[in-house]
Amino acid sequence: MGIKDLDLYSDSQLVINQLLKEYKVKKEDLVSHHKHVLQFLDRLETIKLQHIPRSANKIINRLANLAAT
Repeated sequence: MGIKDLDLYSDSQLVINQLLKEYKVKKEDLVSHHKHVLQFLDRLETIKLQHIPRSANKIINRLANLAAT
């Protein structure tokens, strides 16, 4: 894809900590997805992972909830 740098923002602190390898992925059906993401991140030159609390991101959270329904 030609991506070298990635800024990833998530309202899930759990996901951010799993990507930082501070927490383990316990759900068996997510382990393979997690491994694929880590392999992708390893190919990048620069990665920025940042947790954005839902309370600070109300509009995007509403849009995500709408998309999920």
